[in-house]
Amino acid sequence: MIIQLFHHPAIPLSRGPIFAFQALLIFAVLCWGSIAICYEGLEWDRFRLRPEVWIGETYSDNIFLTKYDPKRDFFTHILPQLTADFAIAPRNYLSLAYKGDYQFHSRYDNFRKFQHRGDFLWDMTTSKDSTFKAGAWIKDGAVQPYSEEGFSKDYVEWEAFTDNFLQVEQFTDLGFAYNHTSRRFSDSPHGYYDYSYDDFDRDAVALDLFYDRFRHLPLLLEYRFARQDDGEVAGLFSRDSIINTLFVGARWKPGARLSGFLRLGYTYAAFKEANNFGGFAMDSDLTYRLSGFTTFKLTLVRLVNTSTTAERETGYYYVNTGGTFSTTYTRWDPLTISLDFEYMNRDYDQSSFEADRVDNYYNAGLKAQYTIREWVSTDLSYRYRRTETDYQFAEYTENRVELGVNFSY
Repeated sequence: MIIQLFHHPAIPLSRGPIFAFQALLIFAVLCWGSIAICYEGLEWDRFRLRPEVWIGETYSDNIFLTKYDPKRDFFTHILPQLTADFAIAPRNYLSLAYKGDYQFHSRYDNFRKFQHRGDFLWDMTTSKDSTFKAGAWIKDGAVQPYSEEGFSKDYVEWEAFTDNFLQVEQFTDLGFAYNHTSRRFSDSPHGYYDYSYDDFDRDAVALDLFYDRFRHLPLLLEYRFARQDDGEVAGLFSRDSIINTLFVGARWKPGARLSGFLRLGYTYAAFKEANNFGGFAMDSDLTYRLSGFTTFKLTLVRLVNTSTTAERETGYYYVNTGGTFSTTYTRWDPLTISLDFEYMNRDYDQSSFEADRVDNYYNAGLKAQYTIREWVSTDLSYRYRRTETDYQFAEYTENRVELGVNFSY
């Protein structure tokens, strides 16, 4: 039912979002005489249209992300986005969005050129500041090739979700979230590989209790349950899992100098045939506004993740430990400078691979963005990525530079 919102049976999935994009543009042109242009889109009565597109040129010195004989390439990168909002009432609206990812390489033709995503969201806030969200998204995507002879691993992934916060009394909030996620890989060319082992169906539930009577330490208690059924291939054992996680911590609401979540706890992952895992868990996302010009953001994570074979992983599971740090500086407006760094350690289950495998992933970037007008900006960025691993075929170093321009209403 949810998939039908984005994919008409008579329209190929890879073209359906494009037709939706064109239809909304035609609608906007026909209604142009009644549309008011503002900095947040094109408005017509209760309807708002927000078009945006980023167009840039990208250079990579290791386009296939490989350790041996790296290849260089330039490619044109286009990221269109179109969002349509309808206001049912104040603080109560429906939103439908299309996001595209188009890549046109100068030297290689085995990359997936077009990827699409459609989103639907209902967002409502009550007079007592309780919030209710429900929606769905579907993505027609791909894992890109890792060699000149390779091919993209195409898949369709979709999710239906609800995320709610109920203000019970002045200092107490209750939260409930549920999502169902599914992914299905397409058959590989000529049937060389079977990536259905990376298919999955996952149901996840989160229950939260917030108590913010203490302004500097608003308490948080959270329980998560996730059940995942993975694809199965003859000769490989099942990775089906059930994960229970309990967090304690704090939540700071948006608008304050410090906002976000701090979660620390314990997780236990039970697998159908692989080794079980139990241990310390962490999932935090904090933003600190040092001044009107400087903002810092920190994320910390230690969770169990199932892995894939399509992305040169073991296909079983790993414990993911690490975090990201980023800062944004806007004192030289209209120039914005941002810097980010990420480190992740992936410790794979030893019984699921021929030898011990640990991956260390490093990712750092620097970006300068200059706003020319309210509706147009340009940016220049540099990114460095490096993976150190016991599995030599997944080890690589990449330097990437992008120059682009962004148009938005």
